[in-house]
Amino acid sequence: MVLVSIRPLGLIWFAGALVFGLLLARRGALLPLLRGKVLWIWTGLLGAATAVALLWASAHPDHPVLNSTHTPGDAARLTLGYTNLYVQHMIGTFGWLDPPAPAFTFLVWLGAIAVVVVLGISFGRKRETVALIGMLVAIVMVPVAAQASHVEKVGMVWQGRYLMPFAVGLPLMAVLICASRAPERGFPWRRLAGYCAGALALANAAAFFWTLRRFAVGTYGPWLPTPAHWAPPGGWVLWTGVYTAAAIALALPALVRDRVPAAPEPAKAAADADLGDFARVTPVR
Repeated sequence: MVLVSIRPLGLIWFAGALVFGLLLARRGALLPLLRGKVLWIWTGLLGAATAVALLWASAHPDHPVLNSTHTPGDAARLTLGYTNLYVQHMIGTFGWLDPPAPAFTFLVWLGAIAVVVVLGISFGRKRETVALIGMLVAIVMVPVAAQASHVEKVGMVWQGRYLMPFAVGLPLMAVLICASRAPERGFPWRRLAGYCAGALALANAAAFFWTLRRFAVGTYGPWLPTPAHWAPPGGWVLWTGVYTAAAIALALPALVRDRVPAAPEPAKAAADADLGDFARVTPVR
């Protein structure tokens, strides 16, 4: 419901999420859901929210004051060329789009997403691969279509944050495919997760410091914000350290080994071997 109401494009984001979710669903998983009452209750609520959003949009139309000289073709070409800029917006561009995150932050985030997407395409089945590739195409082409269709009324106004509620599904889909399809052995999953989590923690800390630096000495000020025109209570060193520690703490669970199940007792293992598949059936209580 939030996705539908968040922006006029919310309906497109919801429709795309629904289509790609169906592509990822296992065969036979949809029928039990359709038989449940909970699905229909939430479907009714979603339909009501959609109707209210459409009524609101029709009763409160945009009143643009921009008179763009761009044609739809110009807008499509320019928007496609700005794809890299929109990706940067989604990763970290702060303030009034003037202080971008450092290059280190962009490279780490793009690298981590690229790794999980490539692994998802490699291990996924045909429908799952189609879903991932389709999501990539939509992330690039939906802004082109949206900007080209409205450029004569509102001008070139697209920002990466408009796309983020939909684009965040790309790494989530890739991770889901890796978790369900990739072999547990033969690949250093724990090491990969640890490297990605640690690098992302440092990348986020760098983005925080870069934004704090912008408010302290300006976008083009010295790397170290001294002397600072403004500083938070306690100083920028304190809060940069606090944020870095918090980011690393959030990444620590990815570095912890999974709990290894205890080995079965010899007598129980022999009995289970004699029973075969029946040993894995949970008794009804």
